[in-house]
Amino acid sequence: MPKIKLAFVTSNKSVPELARDFGVNPQTLKKQIERNSWNVERIKFEQESIAKAAEEAQERRVSELLQFNSDDLKVAKAIRARVARRLGAVDVTIGAAELRMLASAAEAAQRMGRLALGASTDNFGHAGQDGQGPVAVTDVPIGDYLKARDKALGDF
Repeated sequence: MPKIKLAFVTSNKSVPELARDFGVNPQTLKKQIERNSWNVERIKFEQESIAKAAEEAQERRVSELLQFNSDDLKVAKAIRARVARRLGAVDVTIGAAELRMLASAAEAAQRMGRLALGASTDNFGHAGQDGQGPVAVTDVPIGDYLKARDKALGDF
């Protein structure tokens, strides 16, 4: 009976199907199932299988999201590097329209990179009333902001 029990618990086959597969009387099998609570084990197995499938699907989504974010971060860095090269070109005049376009590309790269790293994009790039540093709603001291900005510009 262990093989029949395993087949019953781990499949959706009906009692008549299992009885036919194993060459036993359907009524005998039905009594065995009821007497030993195989239905409870079948339900538990099904619930565990569903939970495991959901967990594996979640793990796949997390893995795909990590890869997607990694790819986005590479794209953001590439955009930023192209903007930096263009701005750093010697003896090249950059018109206002192109400068706006470069600034827009740099901002998009910044947002993309911050999102890829899981950081907020809510309050970046806004200057305070004096034109320096982030707006007053941030909890970053202006001195820390300016040091980080200078380092980032140096790395840029």
